[in-house]
Amino acid sequence: MAKYGIGASVLRKEDDRFLRGRGQYVGDFRLAGMCDVAFVRSPVAHARLKQVHIPERFRRAVFTAADLTDVKPIISAPPLKGFKRSSEPILAAGKLRYVGEIVAMCVAPTRAEAEDIAGEVRLEFDELPAVTDMLAACRVGSALVHEEWGDNLFVVFSQDGPIEEVAKSAAIRVSRQIRTARHCMFPIEGRGIIAYRDARLRLLTLITSTQFPHSVQTGLSECLGIEHGRLRIISPDVGGGFGYKGLLCREEVALGWLAQQVDYPVRWLEDCRERLSANANCREHHYQITGYATADGKLVGIDCIAHVDAGAYSSYPISSSLEAAQIPNLLPGPYVLSAFRCRSAAVATNKCPILPYRGVARTGVCLAIETIMDAIAREAKLEPHEVRLRNMVGPEQMPFDNIVGRHFDSGDHPECLRRAVEAIRFAQVRERQRHCEADGRLIGVGLSFFVEQGAHGTSVLGAWGRPIVPGYEQANVKLTPDAEIEIHVGTHSHGQGHETTYAQVAHEILGVAFDKIKVVQGDTLCTPYSTSTWGSRSMVYGGGAVAVASRQLARRAAHIGAWLMQADAAEARVVDGKVVAGNSSISLREVSRAWYLQPHTLPPEIDTGGLEVTAGYRAARDSGTFTYATHAAVVAVDPATGLIEILDYVVVEDGGTLVNPMIVDGQIRGGTAQGIGTCLYEATPFDARGQPLASTLLDYLLPSATEVPDIRVLHMQTPSPYTEFGIKGLGEGGAIGPPAAIVSAVNDALRPLKAEVHDLPLTPDRILAAIEISECSISPVIERA
Repeated sequence: MAKYGIGASVLRKEDDRFLRGRGQYVGDFRLAGMCDVAFVRSPVAHARLKQVHIPERFRRAVFTAADLTDVKPIISAPPLKGFKRSSEPILAAGKLRYVGEIVAMCVAPTRAEAEDIAGEVRLEFDELPAVTDMLAACRVGSALVHEEWGDNLFVVFSQDGPIEEVAKSAAIRVSRQIRTARHCMFPIEGRGIIAYRDARLRLLTLITSTQFPHSVQTGLSECLGIEHGRLRIISPDVGGGFGYKGLLCREEVALGWLAQQVDYPVRWLEDCRERLSANANCREHHYQITGYATADGKLVGIDCIAHVDAGAYSSYPISSSLEAAQIPNLLPGPYVLSAFRCRSAAVATNKCPILPYRGVARTGVCLAIETIMDAIAREAKLEPHEVRLRNMVGPEQMPFDNIVGRHFDSGDHPECLRRAVEAIRFAQVRERQRHCEADGRLIGVGLSFFVEQGAHGTSVLGAWGRPIVPGYEQANVKLTPDAEIEIHVGTHSHGQGHETTYAQVAHEILGVAFDKIKVVQGDTLCTPYSTSTWGSRSMVYGGGAVAVASRQLARRAAHIGAWLMQADAAEARVVDGKVVAGNSSISLREVSRAWYLQPHTLPPEIDTGGLEVTAGYRAARDSGTFTYATHAAVVAVDPATGLIEILDYVVVEDGGTLVNPMIVDGQIRGGTAQGIGTCLYEATPFDARGQPLASTLLDYLLPSATEVPDIRVLHMQTPSPYTEFGIKGLGEGGAIGPPAAIVSAVNDALRPLKAEVHDLPLTPDRILAAIEISECSISPVIERA
């Protein structure tokens, strides 16, 4: 294994500055004369806005929609059949559609002064009935978020299969209703924006904490009517994203406009209450799902109706349709079945718009299908892993197209499951369950299995109707006069460690000393255009582009080196930072000095592009890579208090060829911690008037070190046949499996009491309620709209 190349657990380059407090986030920038912005936000979920009353003394410090007459609203309306268009104003006018929607922008020398001004602005409105429940929103007579639609459905997706045929003969039929809670991604750094006019470069510049610098550039261009070439987006160090910073947000447009009106930089830093109550939420799903199986546990059909609470508007560029669209595509998961029917709807409510949180729809989908697999196992009197093994795709069938056309590129799913069962010591847990615990707690063991489609390419996103579709991901790789390597990429790291892993790819090919390789990202002025970092794509596409560009650079350097050595160019190659031909070698430093400083020594026939290469990459098959994993958990449930403790947790994951196993472990453990939060703690409830009830960290519970167990991570490595080095995307996987695995374990613990729980989060109250009624109420039929 190379010490610094592919497969090496190299310490992260970026951590040296982070651990020393030298990271540079939006809040660290100090620009001369900078003023702060505070927003006046809607105090109600649904109302007719009649007037904004501004005290006369603040007229020049407060801006409303009436001032932004030349600014276009944010519109994200993919050309999907039946998709209803929403127009999201930068500052609300006419109607208020969720608590926290921005209405006015106040600017002052300090944030405190700006907030004082905001407190003096009064909104006059007529409150309307709020739409707060996605199921009730679909009923006839519901209040309407957008009256012009005639209903509250953004879009409906469906997969239709011969479910009635398999239902007639199925020996086992199990149904469940499952609801997951709305919650907030909550990266450690909130959103932040600085906007100013750069007089020297004649650019409107935004320094913003975003995952999508180029998408923000495109969105701003459309809203502000400014050409791309006059906009510069700088995304410095970003303290976590998880989808929360994967959009064009209203505040970016508002500050971009304001910076053109004033002669000083303006800044907005999101506070905790804004993040929890006013900005994007995620993960609120409802499933009515039925599984059909043979008497021996062979799955034959799945029937499901699903709803996604998408909030009031469709976010740009992802749109409100993504999670609802993913559900029919993801629900069959890794299992082989003959009939599948699913209808999923994205529903508009008077809540802030949703964004795709780490794992997107997969977390809820995994919970739904794995709950059904557990129920089938009980009916068939099988262990949960046994029923899964009977329904999995075998390694000899890879690559495999499942019932909805997902193309599993490679892997051994059964072996992954078997390793997890062994690692969690399943048989020993069963033996332990035969004896009562001294403290009266109930022990349970559970697991989940999922496939994670990542690195979606042009063919996938083009069909989804995205306004910005990924094409050939580009990287610029340059050999400097001192033979150091500079890599410029359009993807952007917000915790993934790209400064390290991209350097490992370049080192693998060029052999330049690892500490002499630098990665530049997050600045639209000097990086290739990119859809950036999302969907577990960056290592596949960004890393692939770095590999292609590095190989081209190696060929150019080898040609020059061979000439300088008077060797046969056909034999020359780059090895360990040198050009080698036969028994001769010359350093890349000598090659670079020849190109930059001594051009008269160069060969007559030479690539005039020199020692700087920009290359694009797209996977040989761009339908995505398919990482997969088993999560297994052992829990203790206290039937007296409803408290749950995770005693053991194992993840067995196959992410293809691992560039840096240490970083992968960190990604999996971090994602698993988030998944534990999804399952046990996190929720943003709303009352009947649409008021958010968790607007501080006193009410919104995040898992801390005391709630997260020691997560054991085991790896398999089955390369993808379609990508550079066989790499697969795996950044989201850790967050997908925990809810299903923990719910499985909790229900296993509750089996002696004939109790069962499915709705998230699994709060003590929910556990106690399930115990009190002794058994779950399971609807016998699925009603179809």
